[in-house]
Amino acid sequence: MRLVRTLLVALLAVLIPGAPALAADSSRAIQMSWDGSAYSDTTTESFVGFPVTVPGDSTSRTLTVRNDGPTGGTLRVSIVNVDLLETPIADEFYDDLRITWNRGSSSIRELDSAGTTQVMEIPLAKGATTPVTIGYDFPVEATSGNRSNVGLRQGSFDVLLELGGDDAEADDSPD
Repeated sequence: MRLVRTLLVALLAVLIPGAPALAADSSRAIQMSWDGSAYSDTTTESFVGFPVTVPGDSTSRTLTVRNDGPTGGTLRVSIVNVDLLETPIADEFYDDLRITWNRGSSSIRELDSAGTTQVMEIPLAKGATTPVTIGYDFPVEATSGNRSNVGLRQGSFDVLLELGGDDAEADDSPD
């Protein structure tokens, strides 16, 4: 039997705690730490807060994820629930604003269009940790942030952490 643990971590807006447990022994299989020493199965912090960004801005933050489950598993990290505040005057702002992660990046508009974007999939042994780095980059050459009277621009998304592995308590009887 395969178990999957799910947790949402918000980047810019609403923060959502851990999902319900599937089994008592592995209900807190995903543990997270912003500082690398104090771990928890929930978070109330954003990766980068609520910045006002201008061309040339970039930042990132790293969340350390630890597998506290009963077995090793596969950690999958995805960007989901992208929410963009649109205004009557269209421009390229959401095309210029790039969301970055450990080994890639995409415009926030592309992430919105995709619905779900997997940004990481790695094996994670029982007790092992791995960094998950998420950030944004608003290139200095972008001009979309320099126009007046286009209205407020705001984007947010959630980071979905899923840890799947073999259920250590599953019986060996055939299905």
